[in-house]
Amino acid sequence: NKRYDMMLEAVNRAFVTYGAAPVVSAAPQDPDMFKHLHCPSVQAGSVDGPLVSVLMTCYAAANTVEFALRSVMNQTYKNLEIFVIDDVSPDDGREIVKKLAAEDKRITLIQLEKNGGTYVAKNHGLQRATGTFVTCQDSDDWAHPQKIERMVKALQDNPSLIATAVQHVRYDPARGFRGRNGYIQL
Repeated sequence: NKRYDMMLEAVNRAFVTYGAAPVVSAAPQDPDMFKHLHCPSVQAGSVDGPLVSVLMTCYAAANTVEFALRSVMNQTYKNLEIFVIDDVSPDDGREIVKKLAAEDKRITLIQLEKNGGTYVAKNHGLQRATGTFVTCQDSDDWAHPQKIERMVKALQDNPSLIATAVQHVRYDPARGFRGRNGYIQL
């Protein structure tokens, strides 16, 4: 029997080590506990700054796009324009995006007429982006609530930087959390 709560403790040790707030799950014993992650010690929309354009491509993501998009909506960084580019998805993911766009006016759905893959879809979003900074978010990823805040701060603190990158941790109900090369790296 997997102890997903123990796996989350390991991830939180990495977050805290690198100055990010720890996260909790509303369903820590659920194999899909990552869909219920939140960060009670930080406040969504509490940090302001220059506009950031977020590009999220969406293809066959009806099962994941809501938690991925909510993780962007709940960022501490508030000045966002969020473009979700539907790459002619065969499922009802776009309906989920429309529902969330009705909740949050920062979200714009772009529906492509021809499937071209994620990079073509990102380029469609980039053509609409007006932010000082641009970042991407996959439609099956959860972003830590301080992700964009920390990325913008790094760019503002060091004007010689032209980009930032974040590391990721993969989650699989059978295998738990795994970073690149099997380790959590930040």
